[in-house]
Amino acid sequence: MDLIYKLTHWYFSKKALPYWVIFALDCVIVMFSMLTVYALNNGFSHTAQVFWPLVGTAAVYLCVFIAGFRIFQTYSGVIRYSSFVDLQRIGFAVIMAFVVIVLLDVSFGGKGFLVNFRIWELFISALFATMLMWAVRIVVKYLYDISYREKQAPRIFIYGVKEGGISLAKSVRNQEPSTYSLAGFVSDKEEVQSKMLLGVRVYPNDENLVDVMKSKGVGILMVSPLKSEALRENSKM
Repeated sequence: MDLIYKLTHWYFSKKALPYWVIFALDCVIVMFSMLTVYALNNGFSHTAQVFWPLVGTAAVYLCVFIAGFRIFQTYSGVIRYSSFVDLQRIGFAVIMAFVVIVLLDVSFGGKGFLVNFRIWELFISALFATMLMWAVRIVVKYLYDISYREKQAPRIFIYGVKEGGISLAKSVRNQEPSTYSLAGFVSDKEEVQSKMLLGVRVYPNDENLVDVMKSKGVGILMVSPLKSEALRENSKM
């Protein structure tokens, strides 16, 4: 088990899985999706005949996807602790890329660049790529959480769900080696209580909090920097 932990710990580290690798993987997924959908619709023999022009056309369309990845920062620090917001960024990037590509295709008279992609083929390719990128992030996060849970790091709650709390949570999850295991957030705001944030639940700050922490095996409550500052200001009043 210790050997498995060491291997997974190395794999999920920034040295083994830097952000440029995530970006490159997304680009490969987009290319794979376009080529696969085209081949399934037009036949593998025809695809083989126009393979290089097809790759050239897909590469041009990939540049539009890369612009979307850049604008929405889909590859920056997300794959190890992906949240719903990170998946949304991928969706927004793909939607933007699809719209731009369709406009480019229309401007060329529907003939594409080197090989003509039908609009519905582009749509299925974009949807397929989105599903694959989501799946990669979900699977990697699951394996990441399992690998560090095996190490039985102390479980913690973080008090605060705004920028300070999220930054603290990401800092905790990105520690090498893992010092703590994030088990949940605590908030005074009713609108976020019982919801999921970064894959863990947000609990209310009420009289049951201590019992909840005991039931979840949590012995530490960390206070986010912004919450700490607010508490100090309140103590002065």
